[in-house]
Amino acid sequence: MRIAPEEAVPKRSVADAAWPADTIPMVSIVCWSYNHEAYLTQGVDSFLAQETTFPVEIIIHDDASTDRTGDIARLYEAKYPQVFRNIIQPENLFQNGRNIDQPPYAHARGKYIALCEADDYWTREDKLQRQVDFLECHPECVGVFHRGHAVDAQRNRIPFVWDKLEYQEFYDQSECIFTLLSGYPTAALVFRRSALKFPFPRYFLESPTDFTTDVMLTDSGTLGFLDFDGSAYRQHTGGTWSTLTVDEMQRCGVRRLISLYRDDALRHRHPRLFAHVIRQLDVAWWNHFIEKGSGWAGWFAALTLVPGLLLPRSLTLWLSWLFRSDCPVLFKARDLIRESLRNFSRAFRP
Repeated sequence: MRIAPEEAVPKRSVADAAWPADTIPMVSIVCWSYNHEAYLTQGVDSFLAQETTFPVEIIIHDDASTDRTGDIARLYEAKYPQVFRNIIQPENLFQNGRNIDQPPYAHARGKYIALCEADDYWTREDKLQRQVDFLECHPECVGVFHRGHAVDAQRNRIPFVWDKLEYQEFYDQSECIFTLLSGYPTAALVFRRSALKFPFPRYFLESPTDFTTDVMLTDSGTLGFLDFDGSAYRQHTGGTWSTLTVDEMQRCGVRRLISLYRDDALRHRHPRLFAHVIRQLDVAWWNHFIEKGSGWAGWFAALTLVPGLLLPRSLTLWLSWLFRSDCPVLFKARDLIRESLRNFSRAFRP
């Protein structure tokens, strides 16, 4: 079914719109949930409050929650059967080591996909309309994001790194890797479904994060920015990223960069990638080394930051880092290795 131009279609909220049953949605809202009983309603209500000139579908992907999250999702689908196309997993894919991202993406029918995790929510009723209008006017862009802010579990605004960031209007793939660094909320992104790569690239499957999503999308175009605040990111004890320690965040950062470095096309397209990996290893390894102590225990603990160390490419990367980096941990490590070799030699000296 063809949708009339914007000026001929009045804006209606997603909850109140009554599109014919055979209408293909313009936007698919993909919402991941797991044990978000306390927050899901606020997030979904912010989707339903969106005022648009186009049809929207909502896909709640619940990863076998053990609370009432799945029941809440079913209630919404029963009330708005032409809007919701939920996926309620019978078993937890994430805990079983399976990719949780492909099912909702493959299920989506919209020309565009909007993201929001179930514990986050949108704060402007014109968010989707503004982003879709931008993408319709900029065919060279594969996606567009806006500003966001952080709140605590009670919805009180709290300081966050995004508050001080200055964005540029467009980002190509190189700028996403070296400059943007996924420095915006997940709930702020809308992108073209056609920019997804099926099957997903290996680097995305190894590290399915906002960062690798940006890299995958910008393989086909640029990422745009709209300067308005339209979403809230909730920090709470049950959040996947909020509960990570600094050490775990550093491991994630190293892992995602190494996953890019292993991709032949990206490695050749972005020669700076190797130096970028080295710098991240410098920061992460040095901090880890100091925290665990400056002896052999600290050195071996820092080694665990490299996933798959014994794989040929990882070993090559590790050795290259060892002999090319200026990080102080390396000088200490070299001294430890050198001293150990001397002691070993003395032990077998007649």
